[in-house]
Amino acid sequence: MFRVVRLSLCGDGEVLSRCTHPALFESRDEAMAVARQGAEGLLGDFAYDARRQCWSGTDRRNARFRFVVEEVAVEVAVSD
Repeated sequence: MFRVVRLSLCGDGEVLSRCTHPALFESRDEAMAVARQGAEGLLGDFAYDARRQCWSGTDRRNARFRFVVEEVAVEVAVSD
């Protein structure tokens, strides 16, 4: 199982906050598609970060976000 996590970033790229998407996905590809939609939906610039293997983007206020996909164990998924 996989989940999408939205990370809010400060100016130097440090993580300010972390928000887990409520849905779980059976494949990494499904989760990556949702991560892309999240970055695209910010209505600013967005791109795939090949080094981190995630999507990133900015909103209208130029706030920065990263959308990462994490693999989760079934036991963890049920308790979240």
